Amino acid sequence: MTASAGSAASTTTRGEQKHHRFITLSEPIDPKIDLIIVSMPDVPPDAAHAAIQLRASLSHLTRQMRALASPDGPGAAKLGVLGQLYRLGPTTPTRLAQCERVRLQTLTRLLAELEGDRLIRRRRDPRDARQSLLSLTASGLRVLTADIHRREASLAMVIAEHLSAAELASLAACCRLVDRLGDALASDLAAPISESARPTPRHAESGRSRETA
Repeated sequence: MTASAGSAASTTTRGEQKHHRFITLSEPIDPKIDLIIVSMPDVPPDAAHAAIQLRASLSHLTRQMRALASPDGPGAAKLGVLGQLYRLGPTTPTRLAQCERVRLQTLTRLLAELEGDRLIRRRRDPRDARQSLLSLTASGLRVLTADIHRREASLAMVIAEHLSAAELASLAACCRLVDRLGDALASDLAAPISESARPTPRHAESGRSRETA
């Protein structure tokens, strides 16, 4: 189903009336992309198209970069954990799971294997004896660094062979834009967490208690 930008339709879900603004591009594009854009309410068509292209391009590049991993080295999941520990420094398993956006139970076996391979170490948190801190070992740092260098070297070779000087400058500018988008997304994602983690004022709690009573 295709509609011009700004047109609206309503659907009823569980007795609630919901309105959606359909957005399509003025120029013909892949029907699959068109369907995705239609599902983005209140997003300018150009921004929606750019978002789809950017996600697809980054996904394609990421898949190719993963294919460069050494068959004898850690898999993508383990490298992801090593990378997080490199960025975060010593951190708790709970915090690591939050950053990886997985359940703590999902990481348990992975962390045990990394410890068994002596790529990470676990020690008691000096600030809280109930918690443990995870960190990279020297071996873990070497494995992570070697993987990063191998992928960067392969990517640099492709860039040198296939991009002109002008295109290289454009790529560098695009990288800065992607970094801005990543920072903006991180800020948007952190805001709800900060709000939910904020303690409830006592006067609000007492007010609710009186209402309940």
